[in-house]
Amino acid sequence: MLDDAWRSLIAVPLSPWIAAFGGADADFEYAVLANLLFLTALRQLVVVLSSYGTSRLSRELAKRPTVVPVLLHSFVTTAFAAAVIFPPGRPSLDEQPLTIWLWRRWVLPFSMGYWLFDLYFYCWKKSDALIAAHHALIFLANYPIGDDAGLRELERLSGTCNYVMISTNGYVLEATTFLLYTRWALIHTLERHSAVYTANNAALLVSWVALRILYAPYVWWAHVWPSCPVTSSDVWSTALVAHAAYLLIVSTSCLWLAQMLLPDGLRAFLVLRKSLPSSVAAPTFGAKVD
Repeated sequence: MLDDAWRSLIAVPLSPWIAAFGGADADFEYAVLANLLFLTALRQLVVVLSSYGTSRLSRELAKRPTVVPVLLHSFVTTAFAAAVIFPPGRPSLDEQPLTIWLWRRWVLPFSMGYWLFDLYFYCWKKSDALIAAHHALIFLANYPIGDDAGLRELERLSGTCNYVMISTNGYVLEATTFLLYTRWALIHTLERHSAVYTANNAALLVSWVALRILYAPYVWWAHVWPSCPVTSSDVWSTALVAHAAYLLIVSTSCLWLAQMLLPDGLRAFLVLRKSLPSSVAAPTFGAKVD
C-alpha cells in the first residue's frame, strides 16, 4: 500500500525528470555539457580580450564577462522561439517538424547549458537568489521537453499540454533581455546622450511591458492554465513548475520595471546621464552590485 501511495503521489508526478535525468537520452546530456563548456570558454575569452582593452566598455566587461553569453543566449533563443510560434495556432509536430526538432535538440541543450552557466558565474557569485530561482525553474520546466525520454513521459502523463508551445512562448520573452543588455553596453560605450540610446530604451520599455507584463500572463491564463491542470494527480508536478515559472517571470518583470522607472521617472530612463552607475544599467534584484 505504501508503495502504491509513493508511486501515485511522488514517483509518477516526478517521472518526467526521473526519465530525463536517468541517462536514457545521453545525447541530450552530452549536448548540455558541451554547451556549458562552450559558454564557460566564451566567458574566459571575454575576460582575456577585455584585459587588453582600454575603453570603459572593456573595463566593465572585465568585471561582468557574463554579458556576452547573456546576449548570445537571448538572441539565439528568441530567434528560434519566434520561428516556432510565428505560424498561427499551437506548434504542431506535423506542420513544423524541423523547427520543433531544432528547438528541442539544439536550442534547448544550449539554453540548459546557459542556465547552469549563469547559475554559477552570475547568481552564485553575485548572491542573486531571485534570479537563481528564476533560472532553476526555467531549467526544470524545459529540461524534460528537450530530452526524448523526458518528453515521452510528459506526453504519456498528459496529452492536453502542448509542452513546446509553453516552452517557446516563454522563451520569446528573451527578446527583452537582448535589449536590456544592449542598454548596458550603450551606457558603458557612449560618452554623451544619443538617439540610439533613446530608441533602444523605448523599444526595451515597450517590449518589456507588451511581452512580460501583458503577453506572458495572457499565455499563462489562456493556454497553460486550462491545458495543464494542477488538479491532475499525474501531472501536478510538471503543471506546478510551468505555472510557477510563468508567474515568477511576471513578478520579477514587474519588480524590475519598478526598480528602473520609479527612482527617476521615464525621462531619466530614456535619456543617458553621465556616470550612470553600473548597478542600475541592468536589473540586480538585491544582488551584490558590480
